[in-house]
Parts: sequence; C-alpha cells; structure tokens
Amino acid sequence: MLILIIYSGAGIKSLQKYMQILTLSNIEVLPVYILMVIVLFSLLAAYHGLKLIRYTITKHPEKNYKLLEFVISVIMITIFSTLLYTFK
Repeated sequence: MLILIIYSGAGIKSLQKYMQILTLSNIEVLPVYILMVIVLFSLLAAYHGLKLIRYTITKHPEKNYKLLEFVISVIMITIFSTLLYTFK
C-alpha cells in the first residue's frame, strides 16, 4: 500500500508539471481533462471487468489477475488524484 501511495505522489507531480506546461503554452487544457476522465472510466470498467471474469465467469477463480488489477488501480489513483489537485 505504501508503494501505491508513493507512486501516486510521483505521478501527480509529473502530471501537474505537464499541465503547467500546457497552460503556459496557451493550449486549451479542457480537452486534456476530458481525455483523462475518459481514460479513468475506461480503466475503472477494465478493473471491474477483470473482477467479474475472475469471480464469476471462469471456472478457475484462482487464476491470477491480481498484478494487472494492481497496475490498473495505480493508474486510476494517479489520474484521479491529478484531476483533483490540478483542476481549478
């Protein structure tokens, strides 16, 4: 869990820097926010899809999707936190 928090913090800082560059170069930031929200919801759907596959559809619930679920959740937390901290 600590690794997840540290990774999210590093991702937030780099994405905040990217947003500042976009703002300084007079590029409209709203499409970037919309794209990030779309990606966030897509990853959320993928995460729940993996849970559905793992628990209901397959006859082998011990099949290991945990690493992929962890990676997807880290990316989702990073994007969501960036949206919260950079939206003004």
